[in-house]
Amino acid sequence: MPDFDFSPYGLTGNLLGIAFCTAAVSYLVALLYLEPLKAIMVVLFKFSLPVIYFAFFFNGSWTFVDDFEYLRLGRELISQGYEPLTALISSEGRETLRSLAGGTHILYIWWNSLAENLFGSYYYSPVFLNIFLTFICGFVFSEILKLLDFICKYRRQFLVFFLLQWDILAWSSIINQKDIMVMTLTMSALFFALRMVKKKSFVDLCCLLLICYISLWLRRYVPILLFISILIWLTLITKGRNRILLISSLAIIAAIFYSSFSSSFGFLSSVGFSGIVRAPFNIFRMSVTPQPWSIVDHKLFLLPVSIFHCVFYVPMIIGLIGLWKTSKEISLIIIYLAVGLIAFGASDLDLLQGPRHRIQFTFAIAIAQFHFLWILNSYLFKKRLAKSRFFYT
Repeated sequence: MPDFDFSPYGLTGNLLGIAFCTAAVSYLVALLYLEPLKAIMVVLFKFSLPVIYFAFFFNGSWTFVDDFEYLRLGRELISQGYEPLTALISSEGRETLRSLAGGTHILYIWWNSLAENLFGSYYYSPVFLNIFLTFICGFVFSEILKLLDFICKYRRQFLVFFLLQWDILAWSSIINQKDIMVMTLTMSALFFALRMVKKKSFVDLCCLLLICYISLWLRRYVPILLFISILIWLTLITKGRNRILLISSLAIIAAIFYSSFSSSFGFLSSVGFSGIVRAPFNIFRMSVTPQPWSIVDHKLFLLPVSIFHCVFYVPMIIGLIGLWKTSKEISLIIIYLAVGLIAFGASDLDLLQGPRHRIQFTFAIAIAQFHFLWILNSYLFKKRLAKSRFFYT
């Protein structure tokens, strides 16, 4: 862990003020789907965790190297006189961002700079913004479910489950890392892809391409995973001329993206023969990690997460099967999960098959887990109903 001053931390007015501001905005987002009482209960629970952690327990032990680096680079951008807006719209600002990043992955450095501009140079400043992003991501996913004609009760209950899902809570509440932003951008891209096909909207295609372009400045391989998933999905759900037109158009766009930005696609360049041979084992290992018995001290916060993940592993698979049978449109989310796991599993880099790199796919895991609970509850309700009819007839 790099040298870092922990003296500003504790139960301070700054911590409470930042928590209150981000919680208030998150509450407004939650109100778009939830009743006021339920929304405020979810918000209070989600924001109480980081407040308690940063007030009484934060000492840098549950951190990584790059989270401090993002914070330092965001602070460096501010020290060079750039505001968040000028850093993006001016050519000098973007060049400075590239120089600080040592490449094109500039978006999360900018996000840290934005957080520090808004709230001050604290480790928890971008963390609270990431918690807010989970509400945006949950809202977008709820909009997907609405687009696909899932009932209102299902959408509302899923939103609560998603916001309180153990992986989401653990990784967004105490760690400054980019995967929550990756997940939010991915969900937005999938939403526009689904609406583009459902409504045949050129505007949605433009929005999809814009999200993919923005993703290039965060993780360059995300657009490729998206294009591959959408192409596979289109071959399954479309027929006739529409299939040929949609697939051809998207394939051409994907080829343009790849030819324009193929100089650096991160881990995709690490996919090799040995990784492909070991892919089935690697995919399974990535899907079950972390195991409770393998948690080390500096990742002890993952212990309850790992227990829940193990308990819900088989239910998750059942939920994925149930979703596939329920809606051909929502199969896009399952396909994206499969494509991502295969791509990571085929990599020769073992580091990429851990729980941290799986966070960006948590939305797909969460909907599978929730769908299993929905199926189970429906079955038990029918059983109770049949039993009551037996006794009262």
